[in-house]
Amino acid sequence: MKFRKVVTEGDVMVATIRFLFRNGSTPTRISVARGKGIDSALIQEKVKRVFRDESMKLVKPTFVGYGPDIVAVSDDLYWKVECKGRGTGKPATQRNNFDRGLASVVSYYEGRQPMDDERMKKDATSRIALALPASEQYMDLLNKRAGTPLRKQLNLWVLLYRRRKIIPIAPIDDYPDYYP
Repeated sequence: MKFRKVVTEGDVMVATIRFLFRNGSTPTRISVARGKGIDSALIQEKVKRVFRDESMKLVKPTFVGYGPDIVAVSDDLYWKVECKGRGTGKPATQRNNFDRGLASVVSYYEGRQPMDDERMKKDATSRIALALPASEQYMDLLNKRAGTPLRKQLNLWVLLYRRRKIIPIAPIDDYPDYYP
């Protein structure tokens, strides 16, 4: 049996928030997972630290208990991001986790987004994204269940977490062949 490195959902969330800031989008709402084995307070502290580092204290996170894990806006983009981690569970558990993440992000698809943030322009582009570790199993599942036709139709981005960084995969791009 191979050793499986744990990558928490919080790790993926923090890296994704940093990626969004560095690419011109400001996270406006954050929904941190709760439950058995999840230190929500620690994740919130890490998120607050990213906001302090990246936004020079001009923006503070708004934590909510529902909806997408991250909602972010810029002048021309509106992001809804679902984050998933990788535990040490059996392959069936990992597949279930992936399926739940994909179903969640697809449920965020609305075509054009409502203008619920004053910073957005009327022609803002909607982006939904699934952020997850670039593990061998998740990469196989992405290729089987979230191929280019689906991603193009929904403008679904995949944000791969690898070595504490996010590698964005546009809807028209192929998935990379590597694993961590």
